[in-house]
Amino acid sequence: MNKPSTTSSEQLAITLPCSFEDFGDFVRSLLGKPQSITNFFGGQFDLNREAIEGFYHLINDRVKQQNRVKLEMFSIRIVYDDASTVELNSFETLKEYIEVRPLVSKAAHLTWEYLVKFEDRESPEKQQINVSIVADSLPSRFDAPHIWVGPAYFEHGSPGIGYRINHTARSWGSDIDALLSSHIRSVLLTVPVWKRRVREWGPNIGLGTFIALFLSGLFTWLHLRNEFWIKSQAALREAFGKSTLERKLDVLGDFIATGASDRFTSTLNSVAVVGGIVAVALSIWVGISASHIPPSFVTLTRKSEEYRTDRQKASQNRFTMFLASVIFAIITGIAGNWLFLVYFQNWAPSS
Repeated sequence: MNKPSTTSSEQLAITLPCSFEDFGDFVRSLLGKPQSITNFFGGQFDLNREAIEGFYHLINDRVKQQNRVKLEMFSIRIVYDDASTVELNSFETLKEYIEVRPLVSKAAHLTWEYLVKFEDRESPEKQQINVSIVADSLPSRFDAPHIWVGPAYFEHGSPGIGYRINHTARSWGSDIDALLSSHIRSVLLTVPVWKRRVREWGPNIGLGTFIALFLSGLFTWLHLRNEFWIKSQAALREAFGKSTLERKLDVLGDFIATGASDRFTSTLNSVAVVGGIVAVALSIWVGISASHIPPSFVTLTRKSEEYRTDRQKASQNRFTMFLASVIFAIITGIAGNWLFLVYFQNWAPSS
């Protein structure tokens, strides 16, 4: 039997055993009408490869318990400190993946796509879950597509974990939301309340340090200024005694000619300006040290492990530096005012 010949103008077609309307309903149900649930948790975390794999098992095990499910796609996008990225398109690939370049992993973006057949639906519907784990600031051109919740968190380098759930069944989305939020809270590191308060009030602590140093210096300046005028008046009264008017004018002229008052005021003001600059520098030091945010880690490479060790030591040193800055500011303020008093209290009006 000869096969029928075809020309270039003829087209092949596939016939489905359903009406056009039924096929349209099937496609719409497959795509669904997704709604979104988003959330973000700021804080410090220390996640290694096993912890990242734990996110996969957490989601996959829960979803498989519900209805009829098929995992259509799982991918993880790793972002490194040189702004390069690597995308792995299966969980097995993630388990076997070893980065040979000496790079530090800064973020991991996980994506799940499921087809879920709900009991009250005629066709399976697509559900998607995105989780972004960002440990440090990244170039916006790489991170922007994965900022699921307010871009301010990630763009300003604040570590945190955010997620978006695109779902077509409210109860299903709420269950995944509760599951993820509970798990993320458990992986965030616990920070003592007083350390959180110090970090939050860092700028205010720096401002308070400046105000304290400024007020103490101002009080000392006013005290010395007043003491000098008291000594000057006493010296003039003693020099005048019962002298004649001509002698009094001579004494007053000599007092003015020495310029003691102007030199005292000039020197006092110069020292006060230097003290003010020191107070500003100390206040900035205290404020920056108090506001330090401990680092977070997504440790997926050997270089990341070295980086983690170094940053943890540096972070501990930064907190020690905060305590040292506060103590140093207090000692400097007390010692500076004391030296201020000792030096200028011995300044004679005629010197």
